[in-house]
Amino acid sequence: MMKKIFKEMFLVILLFMLAACGKNASVMTWQEQYDLGEKYLLEEDYEAAIVAFTAAIEIDPKEIEAYTGLVKAYTQTQDYEAAASTVDGALDILRTLEADLSDESLDGFVDSAAEAYGNVRDIDRQYNFWVSLIEMYAEESGETLSERGAAALAQLGQSYTDQENYEQAEAAFNYAIELAPLKVDYYLLIAEMYFAQGKYEEGISALEAGYELTGEETLNARIAEAQEGQQSVLEENLKKIVDQMEVQFTVDDVQLGVTELEDVAAIYGNRAGAELYYSRQNGVEKLHSVRAYFGKNGNPIADGYEEGDVDFEFSAMFKSRTTVNSIRIENPDFLCLGALRVGDDFADVLELYALEDVWELCGDGSYSIYQTESGKRVDVGYNVNNGNEFFMYTSEDGYHIEIEGNNGKIYSIYMVTD
Repeated sequence: MMKKIFKEMFLVILLFMLAACGKNASVMTWQEQYDLGEKYLLEEDYEAAIVAFTAAIEIDPKEIEAYTGLVKAYTQTQDYEAAASTVDGALDILRTLEADLSDESLDGFVDSAAEAYGNVRDIDRQYNFWVSLIEMYAEESGETLSERGAAALAQLGQSYTDQENYEQAEAAFNYAIELAPLKVDYYLLIAEMYFAQGKYEEGISALEAGYELTGEETLNARIAEAQEGQQSVLEENLKKIVDQMEVQFTVDDVQLGVTELEDVAAIYGNRAGAELYYSRQNGVEKLHSVRAYFGKNGNPIADGYEEGDVDFEFSAMFKSRTTVNSIRIENPDFLCLGALRVGDDFADVLELYALEDVWELCGDGSYSIYQTESGKRVDVGYNVNNGNEFFMYTSEDGYHIEIEGNNGKIYSIYMVTD
C-alpha cells in the first residue's frame, strides 16, 4: 500500500513539474531544501528531514541526491517499506525524465537503495532495481556500475539458490557473468547452483566456459571434482534403479524356468532348420534342447551371421530338469524380455530399464558394475576383445541375462537360470 501511495505521489510531482514549464514550485531553491534536509539528518530530526527532502524532490525531481537523503531519513525512522518505495519511485521518475547522473551521486543512491532493500528483505525488488539501474546508466557510468551491479546480482543469485528459486538464480548469475565475464567466482557460483539441482552437465559446462575465457586453474580443478561427483551420483542413482528392476524372463510365450521343453518343441519344432536333441538317462531318452543353426537343415543365413551361428536354442540343461532353463536367441522373429528383438538398437535395452545414463560412465573398452544389497547386479559396457556392447543382469534368485550388441544393434540375447 505504501509503495502504491508513494508512486502516486511521484506521478503527481512529475505532472506538476511538466505543467509548470520551468516555473519555481517553491520560494526556496532545490539546493536550499536539500541542504536543509541534510542539516536535519545531522541533527537526527528525521521527520523534518523527510519534509525537506520531499520538498526538494518537488522542486526538481531529476536530482537524485534528494531521493538518497529521503531514503536515509525513512531508514532512520525504521520505516523500511517507505525507504524501499522511495527507491522504486525514484527509478520510475528518473527513467521517465531521462535524468543524467554523476558517478558520485549514483554511488550514494545505490548505497542507500541497497540498505533499504536489505531491510525489507525483498530480493525480487533488489533484482529488479539492479536490472533497471544497469539498463539506464551502465553505458554512461562505465565499468564501475557494471562491476558493482555484477557483484550485487551474484549475491542475489546466491540468495535465490538458498531459497531454491533456481530459475531466478540462473538469471541473476548469467547477468552477473555478462557484466563481468572475467570474474572467476561467478562461474563457480552458477556451477554450484546447478550442482545443487543435480544438473552436473550444466554446471560443468559453465565451469568450462569460464576456464576457456579466463584460464583460471581453480575452475579446471573444480571441473575435475565435479566429474568425480557426477560419477558418484550417477552410480548411486543407477544402483537404486537396479534394485527396483523387474525383468520379464520370456521369449514369446515361453517363460524361463517355467515352460516345459516339450511345449517349446511343439511351438518351434517345425521352424526351418529346427532340430530336437535328446539325451539318454537311465535307459530313457529325454528331450535336451530345441535349436536351429543358420545355414543348416535348410535354414537360411541371416544378414550379419555366418553358417553355424545359433538361430535359436531352448534347453533343459540338467538331467532331472524338464523345464527350459537356458535360451539363446539370434533371430529377430522372437520377442524377448517382453519388449526387445535381435536387430533393435542396443540403446533400447538401456531405455527399457531406465539405465540410459550408464553410458556416461562407460568409454570404449570400459564397463560399469552395479550390485545391490539384495543381490541384483547389472554389468554394462564394451567387450574388451571385440568392442561390442554388452548388458548383463542377474536377479536375486539366480536368473541371468546376457545381451550382446554389434555396431549399436542387438546381436544376441541369452538367458539362463539354475
